[in-house]
Amino acid sequence: ERLLTALAGEEADGRGREWQARQCLSAGQLEKGLKFVRLAALLQYTLPGFPCLYYGDEIGMQGYSDPFNRAPYHWGGGSAALKAFYQKLGRLRKACPAFAGGEFTPVYAGTGHIAYLRAKGEERILVAVNRWCDPEPVDLPAGWEDAAVLCGNAPEQGRLWVPAEGFSLLGKGPWVQKI
Repeated sequence: ERLLTALAGEEADGRGREWQARQCLSAGQLEKGLKFVRLAALLQYTLPGFPCLYYGDEIGMQGYSDPFNRAPYHWGGGSAALKAFYQKLGRLRKACPAFAGGEFTPVYAGTGHIAYLRAKGEERILVAVNRWCDPEPVDLPAGWEDAAVLCGNAPEQGRLWVPAEGFSLLGKGPWVQKI
């Protein structure tokens, strides 16, 4: 299944090709699915390892099992905002040296919430993700109160409130100026 369909679509539960061929996400499913695709992509691009992208996921193509997951690329179609988000993730990954073999340090983990640091020398980034529908507080490690806010909320009194179904990124080091 395509990422968007897997995250927001109805379960196929062994249904046949005719059912799969007729399925499209509703407006509500699409909206929620695009949020979750962004969260998944952020994790994929910031956790250790190398991100791998299946063509079309960056524009939100839909589809259940083969052959519906292999439709031709929708040139000029799909979500321009999602494509721009993936491009921004690529620039972020290229700009921050911590993603090239840097250390990974967990900061916080709970059901539906995670925060971690990536660091290489003085070049650092803090990634916090919240998949639930309420903002989530994360107690910051010492020294992060003055970090540059790359996305999301600014820290307040040693705590970062991660937006509902969203994320926050904080950066430290000269690389932050390159974004």
